[in-house]
Amino acid sequence: MQKDKGEFIDRISKNKDIIHKICNVYCQRGCDQEDLSQEIVYQLWRSYATFRNESVFSTWMYKVALNTAFQYIRYNKRRLPVKENNYQQMDIVDETGLQSTDLLQVLYNLINQLKPFDKALLMLWLEKKSYTEISDILGISEKNVSVKMVRIKEQLRKLASVIEVEL
Repeated sequence: MQKDKGEFIDRISKNKDIIHKICNVYCQRGCDQEDLSQEIVYQLWRSYATFRNESVFSTWMYKVALNTAFQYIRYNKRRLPVKENNYQQMDIVDETGLQSTDLLQVLYNLINQLKPFDKALLMLWLEKKSYTEISDILGISEKNVSVKMVRIKEQLRKLASVIEVEL
């Protein structure tokens, strides 16, 4: 079944933030983000005829986009730069707290250390997706989402404790 090109463009435009977020989570350089963005749109277009409106379009879009990102990372593993953590460069005023921009940077650096699948799960959770939606998007059970979230939070706490930041 052939789908309407205009309908596809409209749906992608309405949900472009999904692509933007995924590209920012998985690629550090602008040129890599652009490459991944184009690959995601291409894969969405290739798969669009299979979208049967059985789920919300954004859920289907997340599935395709995240799978494309995982594949992109595997294929470009050696070429993609690893973002270095710059904890020493942060301007921490005192030991009692961090400025909000510093804390946000620390959080991004901690998240960057997670495995690709865990980043996806955390990104969806931070977007306030329900465990049901996350399980549908990632293809795992709700129970597995819950267990993985507990482990990810613990891993982030351990990473944060290394630099003495309270999350």
